[in-house]
Amino acid sequence: MTEETKKAAPKKPAVKKTATAETESKPTEKAAASETKSARAAAQKKVKTKAPMIVNGRIVVESKAPLHSANHKKGTSPYKISDEEVKVTLIKSACNSIKVHKATIEALGLKKIGQSKIFKKSPALYGMLFRVQHLIKVEEVKK
Repeated sequence: MTEETKKAAPKKPAVKKTATAETESKPTEKAAASETKSARAAAQKKVKTKAPMIVNGRIVVESKAPLHSANHKKGTSPYKISDEEVKVTLIKSACNSIKVHKATIEALGLKKIGQSKIFKKSPALYGMLFRVQHLIKVEEVKK
């Protein structure tokens, strides 16, 4: 045979299965299919791990646990507010301060130098006062 006839030679037809061969091979195919499904599921579980999140060139790990465990009902205050009071007086202007300090002074309701307000003690209030302690004077109010 010449090289041209070898190239043009038809391919062998695919082997057809008989009915008996199909019925005999089904149980083994099912077993093999279930094994491959479980193997695929295991492989997918391994693949589903998240890649680490990168923010500003640093790896950020997401926490699985909640940051706090307190579940407050709607309308309840998460902070314990005391009956004791403090007097907060603005002694310096906040005009050359950073935005956060300006916003805190505004949230306290202080607008002019020398203006005072009376607040009940709470952890939230003390967090605000700590942030702007260089701009205010704090005094305890006696009853």
